[in-house]
Amino acid sequence: MEIRQIIPADRWRAVMADSDEPNGVWADPLVCWALVDGWNVGENNHVMGMAASSLGITPIEESSNFLCYVAPGDSIDPAINRFVASQLKDYQHDLANRRTQ
Repeated sequence: MEIRQIIPADRWRAVMADSDEPNGVWADPLVCWALVDGWNVGENNHVMGMAASSLGITPIEESSNFLCYVAPGDSIDPAINRFVASQLKDYQHDLANRRTQ
């Protein structure tokens, strides 16, 4: 993965989930957005949020706890609802494709 460019991510957050946490979900502030090459095989110019961690500034999408991003002024609940709805739609689409094969 190669970082091509970064820009500030003012007031953006990443929603994280962990069943061992009291509320199950929380939001970590982003440090910046990064334009990266080589995130997925054959994919160029992927934009991802970067967060501070004990390892320094790292891509938040590398965390197994990452769910989705929360825009400035948005609360966690609507962001989680959109994430769950998109995951359900993807699951239904995959299920329908398996039935036609």
